Amino acid sequence: MEFNKLLAITIIILISFTPIEKMSFAQLKVEGSYSKSEREVLFNPGRGSTYLSSYEVQGKDGTFICIDDLEALNFTKKWNSKKRQTTFDLKVDEYYSDEILDFEIDAGILQKNKDYLQKNKNLYKSDVKIFVNGKPVESYNAGGYSLVSVENLKNIGLDNFFIWDNSVHISGKIYPMISDFGLGLVDIYGNLIVKPSYDSIEFFGGNDDRYFVKKDGRFMIIDSKNQLIADLSLYNFSPRSYAYSTESGLMRISDYENNKMELFNSNGDIVMSNDMMSEVKYKDSYFVGDKYVVGQKFDGSRHIFLIENENSTPLVVLQKPEREYYRISGICEGMIFEGTDYGSTINIYDLKGKKIQNPGYSFIYPFNGNYSVAWLPSKRFTFVDKELNRVTDMDFKDVSKIEKGVFIFLKDMDYNEGRSSATGLKGARFGIGSLDNGTIVPAEYKKLKIYDNLIRFSKEGELYGVMDKYKNIILKEEFDALQVIEDKIYARKGEYLFTYSLEGTLENQEKFSSQVELRDYVKNYAQFASDINYYDYPKDLPKNVWDDYRYGLFTQEDIDYFEENSYNDSETHYGSSTVKYMVTKKGIRIPYCITTRGMPVPPPDNFLPTYLEK
Repeated sequence: MEFNKLLAITIIILISFTPIEKMSFAQLKVEGSYSKSEREVLFNPGRGSTYLSSYEVQGKDGTFICIDDLEALNFTKKWNSKKRQTTFDLKVDEYYSDEILDFEIDAGILQKNKDYLQKNKNLYKSDVKIFVNGKPVESYNAGGYSLVSVENLKNIGLDNFFIWDNSVHISGKIYPMISDFGLGLVDIYGNLIVKPSYDSIEFFGGNDDRYFVKKDGRFMIIDSKNQLIADLSLYNFSPRSYAYSTESGLMRISDYENNKMELFNSNGDIVMSNDMMSEVKYKDSYFVGDKYVVGQKFDGSRHIFLIENENSTPLVVLQKPEREYYRISGICEGMIFEGTDYGSTINIYDLKGKKIQNPGYSFIYPFNGNYSVAWLPSKRFTFVDKELNRVTDMDFKDVSKIEKGVFIFLKDMDYNEGRSSATGLKGARFGIGSLDNGTIVPAEYKKLKIYDNLIRFSKEGELYGVMDKYKNIILKEEFDALQVIEDKIYARKGEYLFTYSLEGTLENQEKFSSQVELRDYVKNYAQFASDINYYDYPKDLPKNVWDDYRYGLFTQEDIDYFEENSYNDSETHYGSSTVKYMVTKKGIRIPYCITTRGMPVPPPDNFLPTYLEK
């Protein structure tokens, strides 16, 4: 009797400490089978990348992974024996709902799951339910381990999975993707087109199926099938050489160790070569805008070429300048501008090389519509027309371009509080004016942002409000963050996000969980909403860093919006780095670059970092 009682207690204890989800399935009904897939699945949030074992389920479409792998990938796993369900929840920052990237992949869990699933090929009938981030997903029980399709995970918002299938059909534009394995190429559906392995990838602007890559110091041109188009190693570039794409659609390799720079087209042909050790080639070359390249010969003459269809056409030759450091600074509206001494008047030529009289400008910025910003010898700014005639008697300490009849200007005052390339001109105050009406909004704001018909303002740079161009207040200056996106005003105040119509009518109020990107970092600046600005990060304006121009991302209709996520990085000066993502209209989030913030470099004395785009 005592023996039977002891045996019963022992059985109860064993059952109590055995997870229900892992109990033997020998007595359960076999419902199907699964097998190893030839496809590869890359889990890639930009940092913490790994390939996962993938499977095929008999009679089912899709690519499947073991859902238990999520436990190794920054997800918490919980088993509820009463509800008979397993939940997986992504670890996130509670305030911004950003994914936590400070984690290490648990390779032991991945290997354990893989070893088990290699031994067993059966799928069993089971009432165990799987929830990921609070949402149910269809699963197939493989004896205590569950298989879930990557496609279903994407449907519920898990956008860090990318599938490699060598037979995949390429559809639409291809985008760069960064990972712990290097850079690769991916489409808007999350298909890996070129598996990540390269140290760098550059895009040719004029050819959609040519990519300039670097791996282990070797420069190559490949296509979307990862086939080699041209191997540039025969040019013997040094290991420290670097390449970058130009707006003209060409690629430039700079090799300062060997004193040479080469300009290539997408076929690997040299368009222009300058070698400081050779009298035959150019001593120096540089781009002027996106259509022109200047090659300087050893005799000092400047040969200007027009770049079209990745080839160069001679335009004009300008003889040796008065001083060696004079450079061509702009070419527009049939005129060539040559920069001279700081503060001196520039030289102006027509496209035949004939010198044109300069009314007295030290610099002419590119024209925006019918007007350009001109810099005067007095170190102030004004506006000129295409005949270089001044169109106003007003001049300014600093000023923006004219857009839709208005411009932004910097208040006239002495700025002795210092300046920073990261925070702008300390103490700066901005206003809004027009050529016809003079000052529209007085220069008493630390921050201004002009949308189509609205102006976001902040007098002290801490709280935000909205007014129209007639200075009528739409929303008071009481919000912690604010952006106008399409036809709505999104404003955060404390823990809540408010949605207003453009007329200021409240339409919705909810707890803020990073539904829209509202962060704003620079303390003193002003801009148009259409500006390509390095220092503002609105979700509706994906034009914030040089990488966006580098890949032409801001012009692509496939991209819905951009976002970013920071993580601790002990190797950087400020202890953090940032993964930048593009989110496609198919719901795929592609990490495309990692940026780090280094030590700010003080700007020169003649530079006012107001970020007024001209």
